[in-house]
Amino acid sequence: MRDCRRAASVALAMLALASGCSSGDRQGPPGGETPSPLRSGSLVDLASGTQERLQAIDAGDGVVLWASGIGGTVVRSVDGGASWRLLPVEGAAELELRDIEAFGAERAFALAAGPGEQSRILATADGGATWIERWRNPEPEAFYDCFDFWRDGRGIAFSDSVGNRLLLAVTRDGVTWHAGPFGPPALDGEGGFAASGTCLITGDAGRAWIGTGAAGVARVLATEDYGTSWAVFETPISAGGEAAGILSLARDDAGGLYAFGGDIADAESRGGRVACSGDGGRSWTPTKGEPGFAGAIYAGAARGGGEGAELLAVGPGGAGYSPDAGATWIGIDQRSWWSVAWTPMGDAILAGPEGRLARWRPERG
Repeated sequence: MRDCRRAASVALAMLALASGCSSGDRQGPPGGETPSPLRSGSLVDLASGTQERLQAIDAGDGVVLWASGIGGTVVRSVDGGASWRLLPVEGAAELELRDIEAFGAERAFALAAGPGEQSRILATADGGATWIERWRNPEPEAFYDCFDFWRDGRGIAFSDSVGNRLLLAVTRDGVTWHAGPFGPPALDGEGGFAASGTCLITGDAGRAWIGTGAAGVARVLATEDYGTSWAVFETPISAGGEAAGILSLARDDAGGLYAFGGDIADAESRGGRVACSGDGGRSWTPTKGEPGFAGAIYAGAARGGGEGAELLAVGPGGAGYSPDAGATWIGIDQRSWWSVAWTPMGDAILAGPEGRLARWRPERG
């Protein structure tokens, strides 16, 4: 699959550049920050009302914001992040809510990640006042990492492999979920990472992408029919150990795809952490630059498109911003972060340890 003829390689490179996928073959400084036309922006801390680690963000319409984390924690803002309300989830104090997907101010779903029955899907229809358990993982060896929904209400959740099979839980209405194996055989140990709830993303017309790791190669699984069939594509994201691979996927407004990850076990690593695809995930190339902070990237976010696509990347080592599809980066914070999401207004919300939330607003020329 990697033995491409030169003509095919040139065609893919041209397609990548047209989509804004800044190829790693245009050499710049290895890792680290590179000069950027944009050197400023503002990062403002927000008062979340909790000290628990927050791992997932749903930025919604930019006015209604949701975040979730360990200790069964959910917080919500209905004023663009100016104030937040803690929404206790009854009976979930021992659960780690590592992903949250919302539909406005009243409806939301939270994914509890963990082995066996610790993996659950909870739902609220009254703004978090009450929560209903919609599904509990029946497979003792499964561990669900992330989930997402399409606009028509269909949903999909992804688990680490059990034996040589990858597992999905799917729904047509958010109420009834069915779980089982899917797609091609799993690589030895293959699975996802429940770092930020972004190892799985959905697109239009039944499309979805899953990023994997913990195996010999980091792969992207792609579907165009709501998960009925899947194709598998290799990426250049660092792999080869049980703690390495793709931790996060993002899609910009023009359809460009980005994979973020690295080796969680290597806090000093600086390479093989960002890759892009301009053809729906079929082929991947490293971006020219990478964030200046060291260690794995736990979450990435993308907006805009083409060579001006704006990327954000966060991890325990800090946070970085690229105004040019990953070609150059600037550092925006040195604290630990676990998740990030753009709002429709062009700013972003970051979430992390100790209940930390912040808003990043780049200054655009």
